[in-house]
Amino acid sequence: MRVIVSSLQALPKILAQTPVDHVLSVLPRREMSSMPAIDVPHTVVEVDDVGFGIFVSDAEILEILADDPRCIIPSSSHVDAILAIGQQALAQDWTLLIHCHAGLSRSVAGAYMLLALEDGPGREEVSFARLKALTNDPSPLPNFHLVHLADEALGREGRLFAQIQTSASSDPGSIF
Repeated sequence: MRVIVSSLQALPKILAQTPVDHVLSVLPRREMSSMPAIDVPHTVVEVDDVGFGIFVSDAEILEILADDPRCIIPSSSHVDAILAIGQQALAQDWTLLIHCHAGLSRSVAGAYMLLALEDGPGREEVSFARLKALTNDPSPLPNFHLVHLADEALGREGRLFAQIQTSASSDPGSIF
């Protein structure tokens, strides 16, 4: 499996230049009208948490946000859908393009969980190192809530999220 992370804006250029087997969009419904034509299989996972605390992991805050009709908080069903596409990508050796609006949080979380799926348990440090290389970012900040849910779904007992904390702790501008 090869994973490519993108923003919505960069999507047309990447699709024109790179052979892709499947596109995974992690977007709110209101952004679907901005989508370019996609001539390969395409899956949409509808999440709308931008502006509502993408770095939220506190259950009390998530409960408050859940009552906001504008917000679609990531859930285990969203993670299950992303992992199901990842299973197919692994089985069929796909090039999978995953994108969100900015290509910085939701798509990076999706890529991280797929790398962790591919690498297997106990290799979370390897998966995070691959994510850094994939995103060309020494301290990527995938959507925290999606990563917490992926930790549960993959049975990683918090080890995926711990890699983010370890990486960020070496960054003086970190939010940790």
